[in-house]
Amino acid sequence: MTLRAISNAGRRINVSKIPSQKMNEQIWSESILERDCALTLECDHNVIRYVGQGARVYYELDGKRRIYTADFLVNRKTGRPQIIEVKLRRFITPWFEQLFRIITPICDNAGYDFLVLTELEIRIEPFLSNIKRQLYYSRTPIHPQHYLLCDEFFRTNGQSTLGQIVDFFDARTCDRSVVFALMHRGVISTDHSVPLTMNSLIQPGSRPNQE
Repeated sequence: MTLRAISNAGRRINVSKIPSQKMNEQIWSESILERDCALTLECDHNVIRYVGQGARVYYELDGKRRIYTADFLVNRKTGRPQIIEVKLRRFITPWFEQLFRIITPICDNAGYDFLVLTELEIRIEPFLSNIKRQLYYSRTPIHPQHYLLCDEFFRTNGQSTLGQIVDFFDARTCDRSVVFALMHRGVISTDHSVPLTMNSLIQPGSRPNQE
């Protein structure tokens, strides 16, 4: 549950949202970098759930009790839950560095890992561009026969290229957008650390075929 409503009323921020298959809702963000971070969490198959503005940490500074609201609260299949701050490197001032030093042990004692993610950790290319391309197909309808076709393809072909499975679906009068939608859902896996082309190698994904 989001603890703080996101609005640009009275503030110069870039409010945006992405459709989340994982959370079955719109994920709101207060900056372009936060949106990019949400995209990486959406496509990280180790992430079970993530919530924007989903955790509050109470701390003391200069003799006053204060509240810090995290950008994301993340639960993973393995490892401790994470409280994530997203910030451009140039905005991490000495004041923020002091805040993060205070926040870190508080989160640790509560059973959370506190992470600060900057553009260096989030905007990794071509990974980010690849998952942004797939997000375009997040609303493409996927029907049971599409999962069956995917199973049939890999039973007869094993590891192949993206172009081969696109041709396979085209030959069965299925639009190629379904292939990218299946990739977005993790049914089809590829190496996102290299540019996505029709020659990209693909294999069955690690996620269940049907959700």
